[in-house]
Amino acid sequence: MKALRKILGLLSILSLTISCSPELTDNTTFSLHYYDAEVIIGGSSVILSPSYIGDKPTDFRIDNITRNGMIEYDPILDGPLTEKDVFYIYPDTGDLIIQNTAGKKTGTYHVSISCSSAGKSYSFPELITLKMLSE
Repeated sequence: MKALRKILGLLSILSLTISCSPELTDNTTFSLHYYDAEVIIGGSSVILSPSYIGDKPTDFRIDNITRNGMIEYDPILDGPLTEKDVFYIYPDTGDLIIQNTAGKKTGTYHVSISCSSAGKSYSFPELITLKMLSE
Protein backbone atom coordinates (compact mmCIF):
# COMPACT_ATOMS: atom_id res chain seq x y z
CA MET A 1 0.00 0.00 0.00
CA LYS A 2 2.86 2.36 0.91
CA ALA A 3 4.58 1.62 -2.37
CA LEU A 4 1.38 2.33 -4.31
CA ARG A 5 1.02 5.73 -2.61
CA LYS A 6 4.63 6.61 -3.48
CA ILE A 7 4.07 5.65 -7.10
CA LEU A 8 0.83 7.66 -7.30
CA GLY A 9 2.58 10.62 -5.67
CA LEU A 10 5.41 10.47 -8.20
CA LEU A 11 2.96 10.17 -11.09
CA SER A 12 1.00 13.23 -9.91
CA ILE A 13 4.25 15.26 -9.70
CA LEU A 14 5.30 14.01 -13.13
CA SER A 15 1.91 14.85 -14.68
CA LEU A 16 2.03 18.31 -13.07
CA THR A 17 5.48 18.90 -14.57
CA ILE A 18 4.33 17.75 -17.99
CA SER A 19 1.19 19.89 -17.97
CA CYS A 20 3.17 23.04 -17.04
CA SER A 21 5.60 22.85 -19.95
CA PRO A 22 5.32 25.77 -22.38
CA GLU A 23 3.59 25.33 -25.71
CA LEU A 24 3.92 27.40 -28.84
CA THR A 25 0.45 28.77 -29.50
CA ASP A 26 1.28 31.59 -31.90
CA ASN A 27 3.91 31.69 -34.63
CA THR A 28 3.18 35.29 -35.64
CA THR A 29 6.35 36.98 -36.81
CA PHE A 30 5.04 40.56 -36.52
CA SER A 31 1.83 42.25 -35.47
CA LEU A 32 0.93 45.78 -34.40
CA HIS A 33 -1.78 46.86 -31.99
CA TYR A 34 -3.21 50.09 -30.65
CA TYR A 35 -5.67 50.21 -27.83
CA ASP A 36 -8.47 52.31 -29.29
CA ALA A 37 -9.56 55.48 -27.61
CA GLU A 38 -12.99 54.38 -28.88
CA VAL A 39 -14.71 57.70 -28.11
CA ILE A 40 -13.27 61.19 -28.42
CA ILE A 41 -15.19 64.30 -27.42
CA GLY A 42 -14.59 67.29 -29.67
CA GLY A 43 -12.03 69.62 -28.10
CA SER A 44 -10.06 66.83 -26.39
CA SER A 45 -6.64 65.37 -27.20
CA VAL A 46 -5.46 61.75 -27.04
CA ILE A 47 -2.14 60.00 -27.62
CA LEU A 48 -2.26 56.32 -28.57
CA SER A 49 0.95 54.30 -28.30
CA PRO A 50 1.50 51.05 -30.19
CA SER A 51 2.36 47.63 -28.87
CA TYR A 52 3.79 44.95 -31.10
CA ILE A 53 4.92 41.35 -31.40
CA GLY A 54 8.22 40.84 -33.20
CA ASP A 55 11.11 43.16 -34.01
CA LYS A 56 10.78 46.83 -33.09
CA PRO A 57 8.84 48.71 -35.78
CA THR A 58 9.95 52.00 -37.35
CA ASP A 59 8.96 54.30 -40.22
CA PHE A 60 5.34 54.64 -39.11
CA ARG A 61 2.96 56.47 -41.44
CA ILE A 62 -0.76 57.00 -41.84
CA ASP A 63 -1.96 55.41 -45.08
CA ASN A 64 -5.45 56.89 -44.92
CA ILE A 65 -8.23 58.00 -42.63
CA THR A 66 -11.90 57.38 -43.30
CA ARG A 67 -14.98 58.83 -41.63
CA ASN A 68 -18.22 56.86 -41.90
CA GLY A 69 -16.69 54.85 -44.76
CA MET A 70 -15.65 57.88 -46.82
CA ILE A 71 -12.01 58.89 -47.30
CA GLU A 72 -11.17 61.78 -45.00
CA TYR A 73 -7.42 61.78 -45.64
CA ASP A 74 -5.33 60.33 -48.47
CA PRO A 75 -1.59 61.17 -48.38
CA ILE A 76 -1.31 61.14 -52.18
CA LEU A 77 -4.12 63.68 -52.61
CA ASP A 78 -3.71 65.64 -49.37
CA GLY A 79 0.06 65.59 -48.81
CA PRO A 80 1.86 64.72 -45.58
CA LEU A 81 0.33 65.39 -42.18
CA THR A 82 2.15 67.69 -39.78
CA GLU A 83 2.32 67.84 -35.98
CA LYS A 84 -0.37 70.55 -36.10
CA ASP A 85 -2.97 68.40 -37.88
CA VAL A 86 -5.80 66.63 -36.05
CA PHE A 87 -4.22 63.22 -36.70
CA TYR A 88 -0.45 62.80 -36.66
CA ILE A 89 1.83 59.79 -36.19
CA TYR A 90 5.41 60.08 -35.01
CA PRO A 91 7.50 58.11 -37.55
CA ASP A 92 10.02 56.77 -35.02
CA THR A 93 7.75 55.76 -32.13
CA GLY A 94 4.38 55.16 -33.77
CA ASP A 95 2.63 57.34 -31.18
CA LEU A 96 -0.57 58.61 -32.77
CA ILE A 97 -1.75 61.98 -31.55
CA ILE A 98 -5.32 63.13 -32.04
CA GLN A 99 -5.64 66.82 -31.21
CA ASN A 100 -7.30 70.06 -32.25
CA THR A 101 -10.60 68.18 -32.41
CA ALA A 102 -12.83 71.18 -31.66
CA GLY A 103 -15.24 71.47 -34.57
CA LYS A 104 -14.12 68.16 -36.12
CA LYS A 105 -16.93 66.33 -37.90
CA THR A 106 -18.61 63.67 -35.80
CA GLY A 107 -18.66 60.04 -36.91
CA THR A 108 -16.68 56.82 -36.89
CA TYR A 109 -13.07 57.22 -37.97
CA HIS A 110 -10.75 54.42 -39.11
CA VAL A 111 -7.01 55.02 -39.31
CA SER A 112 -4.86 52.79 -41.52
CA ILE A 113 -1.19 52.60 -40.59
CA SER A 114 1.99 51.21 -42.17
CA CYS A 115 5.40 50.58 -40.66
CA SER A 116 8.60 48.60 -41.16
CA SER A 117 10.00 45.83 -39.01
CA ALA A 118 13.13 43.75 -39.62
CA GLY A 119 13.47 45.19 -43.12
CA LYS A 120 9.91 44.33 -44.17
CA SER A 121 6.98 46.70 -44.76
CA TYR A 122 3.62 46.02 -43.15
CA SER A 123 0.26 47.65 -43.78
CA PHE A 124 -2.63 47.56 -41.31
CA PRO A 125 -5.91 48.77 -42.86
CA GLU A 126 -8.39 50.31 -40.42
CA LEU A 127 -6.12 49.44 -37.49
CA ILE A 128 -7.61 52.10 -35.22
CA THR A 129 -11.32 52.79 -34.83
CA LEU A 130 -12.72 55.71 -32.89
CA LYS A 131 -15.94 57.67 -32.63
CA MET A 132 -15.78 61.44 -32.64
CA LEU A 133 -18.60 63.04 -30.66
CA SER A 134 -19.54 66.70 -30.57
CA GLU A 135 -18.39 68.91 -27.73
